[in-house]
Amino acid sequence: VAVINYKRSAVNDEDEWPSKYSKFFIQLDDGLEISFTDKRRFAKVRLLKDPTSVPPISELGPDALFEPMTLDEFTGRLHKKKTEIKVLLLDQSYISGIGNWVADEVLYQARIHPQQSASSLSG
Repeated sequence: VAVINYKRSAVNDEDEWPSKYSKFFIQLDDGLEISFTDKRRFAKVRLLKDPTSVPPISELGPDALFEPMTLDEFTGRLHKKKTEIKVLLLDQSYISGIGNWVADEVLYQARIHPQQSASSLSG
C-alpha cells in the first residue's frame, strides 16, 4: 500500500546525477536509473517484506475504494462514535483514503452538516 508520484525529467549534462537530495537510487540492468529525491528531507524510505504489518500502514482502516464497508457495517460503526461526522471521515484509522475535499463532497451530496454527530445519523 503506497502512494507514489512519478516525475519524468531529463537530466542535463551539468546536473548532478543522482541528485545530492537522493534518498534512494536504483540502476536497472537495461540502464534505466530511478532516483527518489527529497529536497526538504522529510521523506523516509523503508523496504519491508510486509508493509501492511508495520505502522503506520498497519494502523489504517479499511480502504474506502478497495475495501468498502456494507451499509450495515458503516451505520453500525457510526452509532458508536460521538465525534463530528467530518472528523470521523478524515480519521484514516476509521476509513482510509478519504481526504478533505472528498469528505466535503460526500457530506454536501448527502446534505449532512460536517459538524453533525456521527452517532446521530441513521441508515
